[in-house]
Amino acid sequence: MAEIWKIDQFRLANGLSLGLFIAFTPTIPFQMLLCIIGAVILHVNLPIALAACWITNPVTAIPVFLAAHKLGKCVLENTAIERYTLELFSMYERTGGMMRESLYLWTGSLIFALSSAVLGNFLIHIIYNINNRFRRDRRDERGTPREIRRIEW
Repeated sequence: MAEIWKIDQFRLANGLSLGLFIAFTPTIPFQMLLCIIGAVILHVNLPIALAACWITNPVTAIPVFLAAHKLGKCVLENTAIERYTLELFSMYERTGGMMRESLYLWTGSLIFALSSAVLGNFLIHIIYNINNRFRRDRRDERGTPREIRRIEW
């Protein structure tokens, strides 16, 4: 359980990915609960996962999910998946429309969630590599303890 508080490259990157993935799924009332459960199960950094899941908050949720709905509609409109969904629920007019709109929302949300999770993971790894290279270069400028010679008087 203590590993969810550790800060290292992989726990941070995976915690950010988890938080971003959950943030862009339409699970607003349960996002923090899902984040905590996911962090404990996957052994990722909990604070960064929780912080990332708050990207979609009550203020930003409407524009994010409207954009996700539009993206899902662009991707799925006039496809076989949309036709099968409508055929499956064709006996119920309201249910069919609701299922179609939900399908658009979830498709767009999953595209946003996957792309942001992958991008966030790569970003953390890139930042860590740049930081390590910078620290190594500064250490080489100062001289490592192995290079420092003992001065004899």
